[in-house]
Amino acid sequence: MLIDYGLVVSKKVFRMKKKEAFAQSEYLHFPEVRFFQWCNEKYKINKGIYHTIDEWFYTNGINNIISRRIHVIAYLEYLLTQDQFQTDSKYVKFGSGGLVKSLNEFLAETNSIL
Repeated sequence: MLIDYGLVVSKKVFRMKKKEAFAQSEYLHFPEVRFFQWCNEKYKINKGIYHTIDEWFYTNGINNIISRRIHVIAYLEYLLTQDQFQTDSKYVKFGSGGLVKSLNEFLAETNSIL
């Protein structure tokens, strides 16, 4: 089960210093469209991928929007460590069933770290 409060995501996964995370947290309060645009620019995900990730965290118990956005960002940072991003591609690609598999792997790794 994921933890639904604050920045309870491993530093190993989140890869951000706490000071930087709090100083740069204005994006967590963006309207939905601007938050998606920020994720799109920074992590190269399309709207369908973003909504699937957001829905997956909601379905798995992260109901608070700020907490869910923190988890979304932590997951996207996790993808960077998994060589999921291709610099020559416009968007990150997962293949059939790959996104949910990747989310489950993220859940398993973060639960073992916490």
